[in-house]
Amino acid sequence: MIRESVHCFGPGDILTGILAQSEAPRSISVVILNSGLMHHVGPYRMFVDLSREIAAQGMPVLRFDLSGLGDSLMRDDALSERDRIVADIRAALDFMEKQFNCRRFILVGLCSGADNAHWAALDEKRIVGAVMMDGPGYPNAHFKLAHYLPRLFKWSTWRNKFRRLLPAGREEAVQAPKPEVFVRPFPPREQAEREIGSMVARGMKLLYLYTGGVDYFNHASQFKENFPSLSVNQPNSSIEVKFNREYSHTYSDLRHRRQMFDSVLSWLQRIT
Repeated sequence: MIRESVHCFGPGDILTGILAQSEAPRSISVVILNSGLMHHVGPYRMFVDLSREIAAQGMPVLRFDLSGLGDSLMRDDALSERDRIVADIRAALDFMEKQFNCRRFILVGLCSGADNAHWAALDEKRIVGAVMMDGPGYPNAHFKLAHYLPRLFKWSTWRNKFRRLLPAGREEAVQAPKPEVFVRPFPPREQAEREIGSMVARGMKLLYLYTGGVDYFNHASQFKENFPSLSVNQPNSSIEVKFNREYSHTYSDLRHRRQMFDSVLSWLQRIT
């Protein structure tokens, strides 16, 4: 049996979350973070289903809204965005520790949720693991080759280039509205490598799941190429990385979401 309940916690009880737990909870808990501006249900209610399946393994799961998002109120202090997010996550850990007397936590984050998990894990020693979905990535030479080479052999690529050479095509290109692009400001690559290395050095276990739905990561070896000093996908390494080109960023395909769930659940079983 999985029991779910609504809780308010944090300063002035401004934070709201949904707790899923089984009859016999274990001493390690999972906290699922917001993805961008989306509230705690996640894309296509993905985090609702994932939290219930994790709870069925015996780990209590809290999916909550950061302050100012979803059902949570805005903080009234003057913290920076990063400090506010870390403080909110720490309040969630405090709540779970009080509920279950546990001091070991695993964070789950998609997109900006992965970035927030990274920030929180730098200083919060109670965090012993994290699932980073479409976490940090840095295009390199291999990325550019994988990106541009297939396009050289597509008729549509050359057809579009030829059209843009014509007067009508040039005028259309000038008048076409520029699409809005959301850019996540990753830290410098060397800094990210040091920070991930510091997490591993203190014993954290990390699962990085990348999809073909982001424009900065496109091949299975890119993580290792980005962070050459880190041991990845080795028998004794603390970092596991998976890349699935056919998956969308929000796992909109039910088959792909099921496969992602299986990857997360089997990883949790191995590390706990």
